[in-house]
Amino acid sequence: MEKIGGPDYPDMAANLRILAQIRAGQGRYKEAEPLLKRSLQITRAARGPVDEVLVPGLSSYADVLRKMSRKDEASQVEMQLRAISRK
Repeated sequence: MEKIGGPDYPDMAANLRILAQIRAGQGRYKEAEPLLKRSLQITRAARGPVDEVLVPGLSSYADVLRKMSRKDEASQVEMQLRAISRK
C-alpha cells in the first residue's frame, strides 16, 4: 500500500496502528512503539493535531508506554486524549 499511495497515505496510518496493536498483543512493545508513532504522525499531517480520529492511536500508544514502564510519557499522551475529548 505504501508503494501505491506513498508513505503518507492516510490508510497507511490505520494499517500501521493495527500492526502495532498486534505486536503489542504479543508483548513486543518496543516494536509497536515506532509503528504507533508513525501512524500518529501520518494522521496528524492529514487531519490535524486534535482530530478525534487520533483517539485509537493515542490510546494504543499510551497503553504501550505504560507497559514499557514509561508512565510520564503515557500521562502526556493521555493529556492529548483529554484535549481531543474536550474539543
